[in-house]
Amino acid sequence: MAPLPGRRPGWTQLALFFCCFSLLQGQSQEATLRELLEQNRLLRDQARAQQTQINELKQRIEQLAVSQSEHDEKWASIQAASKEVPIPADTPDRRVIISGQGAFSYTDAQSRGEYSEAGFRVDDARVYIESQIRRNTYLFGELILTQRQTKDDAFHLGEFYLDLENLFGDSVADRLVNLRVGRLGIPFGLEYLHRYPIHNPLITHSVSDFWGIDEGVEAYGESGRVSYVLAVQNGGVSQLRDFNRDKSVTVRISWKPLRELQLSLSGFRTGRLDRAQDNTSEMWIGNAFFRAIGKATSTNTYQAELGQFDASWTWASGSLSGAAGRGSYDDDDSTADNGRSFKFYQTQLVQDIWSKLYSAIRYSSLSSNRGYYLQGLGNYKDYFHGETLTRRISRFALGLGYRFSPDLIFKVEHTWEDARKENGDKRPDENQVAAEVAVRF
Repeated sequence: MAPLPGRRPGWTQLALFFCCFSLLQGQSQEATLRELLEQNRLLRDQARAQQTQINELKQRIEQLAVSQSEHDEKWASIQAASKEVPIPADTPDRRVIISGQGAFSYTDAQSRGEYSEAGFRVDDARVYIESQIRRNTYLFGELILTQRQTKDDAFHLGEFYLDLENLFGDSVADRLVNLRVGRLGIPFGLEYLHRYPIHNPLITHSVSDFWGIDEGVEAYGESGRVSYVLAVQNGGVSQLRDFNRDKSVTVRISWKPLRELQLSLSGFRTGRLDRAQDNTSEMWIGNAFFRAIGKATSTNTYQAELGQFDASWTWASGSLSGAAGRGSYDDDDSTADNGRSFKFYQTQLVQDIWSKLYSAIRYSSLSSNRGYYLQGLGNYKDYFHGETLTRRISRFALGLGYRFSPDLIFKVEHTWEDARKENGDKRPDENQVAAEVAVRF
C-alpha cells in the first residue's frame, strides 16, 4: 500500500536503500581493483620487454666497439704502409667518365630523296669516355654506334685523342698553348660544333655542312677575347695510314668583341690526296665528301681548299648566326682541266616562343661554277657515286622544338630543297619532313 501523500518513509525502506547502495559500491570497487591488477600486469610485461631490448642494444654497442677498434688498427697499419711508398703529388684520383647522346627519328622524303621509303631509324648514337691521366693531361674517346651519314651497320671510331693543357706550364699565360694528338674533329668554321642532335636546333644541317674527323695534331688556345686553332692532319679517309706526304691544314681565328657577339675566320686545305688509295677526303661537303673528278687512268692526286667567315649573335631567348665562304677543287688529270670553284653561305635564326617551345629557321646555299658531286637531300647513288654533277643546291628548313630539359629535346622539321644539275635542269622531288627525339646522358 503506497504511503499517503506527505507521509515520511519508514525505517524498513531506509534499511533496504542502504543495503542496495553498499552492494553496488562493493561491486564497483571490485571491478576497479581487477582493472588495476590488469594494468599492473601489462606494465610488468612491458618493463621485461624493454629490459630485453636494452640488453640486446648493449651487446651490439659492445660488438661495434670491438669492430671499430679492429678497424682503427687496420687503418693505422695502412697509413703506416703508405708512408713507405710516396704518391706523386700530380697524380689525381683516377676517374673514368662515361657519357653519350643519341637521336631517334622518323623521316619521309619525296620520291627522289634519300629517305623516300619513309621510316624510323636510330639517327645518331655515340658514347664518350674521358679520363684524367695526370695534371692537365686527359684522354678522350668517342665510339660512333651509328649516324645519319653512315651507309653500314658497323661501329666507327670517332674522336680519340690525348689532350695536353697548358703545355708550357707557368712559363706562358694560362690556356694560351694546348695540344691534342690523335683522331680529331676538323676545326673548320663553327657549324660542326653544333651539328650533333642535342646541339642542333634543327634536324638537317646546312647544305655545305663542312665537318670531318681525321688523324693528326692540333694546337689551340685563347688569350682574352681571342682564340685560335691550328690542326695538321692526314686529309684522306683511311684511318690506318696516309698515302701522300702532303698534309691537310686547318686554321681558325675567333674574336669576341662583345659577350653576345662572336666572329671567326677559317681556312682549310685537304692536301694532295692519292686518287687510288684515298678515294675520298675526310672533310664533308654537301652531305658527302670531296672526291676526285679525273679518271683513275690519268689522275694521281686531287685536292680542295676552303675559306669561310662566321658570325653569331646570341641573346637570352635566341640567336642569329651566319657564314659565307669560297672554295676550289683541282687535280692533276693529264687529259682535262677539272678545276672549279665553290660559293657557299647560310643564315640561321633560333627564337624561344613560349616556355620550353622554340622555333628555328635556316637558309643555306652551295654552288659550283662547273658542277660537282653534291648529294644534298638527293639519292646517294645518283649524285655522289654516280656521274651526275650538280651546279647549285639551296635549302630552306623550318622547324619547331620542345626542350623537356637540356638533355631531352623533341623536334619536327620541314625541309625544301632546290637543286640544279650541271646543265641547269632541276633535280625534282627531294623535299622531306622529319621528327626526332634527341637525348644526352
